[in-house]
Amino acid sequence: SCRFTNSRYTIHINLEPAYGMKIDDYHKMMSPKTVIWQTIPNDPDGAAIEVRDDSKDDLASTPAIAYIRNNKYVRLQILGNYYNYESNQMITMREKMRQNLTTLKRIP
Repeated sequence: SCRFTNSRYTIHINLEPAYGMKIDDYHKMMSPKTVIWQTIPNDPDGAAIEVRDDSKDDLASTPAIAYIRNNKYVRLQILGNYYNYESNQMITMREKMRQNLTTLKRIP
């Protein structure tokens, strides 16, 4: 895993073995029960976006996307972006960051 930081936020990239699992099975096994992964329609890697209930969320959750490619589980997550926005902007910015993650070049 590694992190890349700029002045507003950090992108955390986590790469680990998928153990031959499909993304849904991996998330059932490895994610907390409060986390819901929403599959991105027509995504070639079967990527999913982490979704949480904003009404129950303390805004500590961070935008994330995950997929499996070449038997590697890849999770891209944006950290620290909430500290740069007003509280009434946080939900909107989290959704914008989620969408931005879907456009990044995929690895490996």
